[in-house]
Amino acid sequence: MKIAVGSLGLSLDAWVGGRFGYCPQFVVVDTDTMEFVVVPMPHAISEQEASLQAIRTVVRSGAEVLLVAQAKPKCREIMNQLGVEVIEGVEGLTVRQAVERYLRGAMAQPAGRKGEPAKVAVAATGPDLDAPVGARFGEVCYFMVVDPVTMAYQSVVVSPVEAGKHIRPQTVRALVEAGANVVITPAITPLCCQALQALAVEVIIAGEGRTVREVVERYRRGELASRSATGKEEA
Repeated sequence: MKIAVGSLGLSLDAWVGGRFGYCPQFVVVDTDTMEFVVVPMPHAISEQEASLQAIRTVVRSGAEVLLVAQAKPKCREIMNQLGVEVIEGVEGLTVRQAVERYLRGAMAQPAGRKGEPAKVAVAATGPDLDAPVGARFGEVCYFMVVDPVTMAYQSVVVSPVEAGKHIRPQTVRALVEAGANVVITPAITPLCCQALQALAVEVIIAGEGRTVREVVERYRRGELASRSATGKEEA
């Protein structure tokens, strides 16, 4: 795997830094060998051009992950749609330290949630395990928060969002407070996905037509894979 890191210098011991689009260069690290290449940012005459050039630079490098101090929401959305995981808030570390932390699974993981067992929140049309999986994240009234080992569960009731509006932050907070660190839904907007991922909640897209119980069992068997959500249903 290749990881692109926004860098202030030209080596693994350079400091991570700079807002996406304004990093002087990216250090692209092959995690199998820790070999790296330095990819300089082309000159840009506007903020929009700088952002587009940065996106092109990272995608052309073959990186699957971007570690950076800060990125605009639109840039994160585009990168996620192109299959690049974006992790922000990476500061005060060298490129080497940032990559090593990511590989240990410690990057963007709130300290209070490390080591928690999985609890799966499934968008549902009803308040039990045999309810069908619901529609788009934000349009359902129930999330079933399930321990996939014991199948113990609780129902979290939320208010659906009006058409054309973004998900309410209260819904995201309610799921985190219920202990969910995985969300399974048929569809989700990139911004909602990013909000969850920023809180170390894994997002999985799973099609409708199954019950909550069936989806959780598929998750437990490893048949559902995490992804950068694009709003499309899993085949």
